[in-house]
Amino acid sequence: MRALTTLETETVKEILSQAEDHGWEFAGFLESPNGPSLGIHTSRRPDGVDPPEQVVTRARQTGNILVHHNHLSQESLSDVDWMGMVELFSEMFAHCADGTMYWGRAKDKAALGRVLEFRVALELRAINSLVALIRYADANSSYIADFFRKEILNRAMRIRGIVEYEYRWGAGDAVPPGARAAARPAHEWGKRFDSAIDTVAVELAQAL
Repeated sequence: MRALTTLETETVKEILSQAEDHGWEFAGFLESPNGPSLGIHTSRRPDGVDPPEQVVTRARQTGNILVHHNHLSQESLSDVDWMGMVELFSEMFAHCADGTMYWGRAKDKAALGRVLEFRVALELRAINSLVALIRYADANSSYIADFFRKEILNRAMRIRGIVEYEYRWGAGDAVPPGARAAARPAHEWGKRFDSAIDTVAVELAQAL
């Protein structure tokens, strides 16, 4: 994963601070890693940000708007994130309270769109396969598998060359406001079950 610029680092810091204060998702839109910035926006809800019309217009004009936003769920890039890259944005970062970061870029937009049509079934397959691998390792195996369903699909799409995708586990102890009682910082489970996630991703890639 590439290093963030000073502007990006400052943007992420502000996004995470606002998220902690308000319990909402925030997104910063940039025309390049070094700017200019199109501002930080929120739709005042915990599960998404609708890009303002001026951002949509600029994205259609330039085709190179990148997005930094927070995920209160701590989960990986979602179908909405990927569709944003199919339709508007050049790359997407999602940041978690513990410092975990997910990044993606669409490579084959047509193939990505087709995969997303079957996302629910593919994610269910990922959940079942991961539960089978870790059921004896943790009493919360079902919850953990559900947590990583997007991560598995994203790695599978990377294996097939449909997307560019990278992740970096954080190291902090924070969990976002509103997290489920069983939630742990994303990196704790991520580092512990990384190998199992890879195994399931390789299996799932064969179905794409």
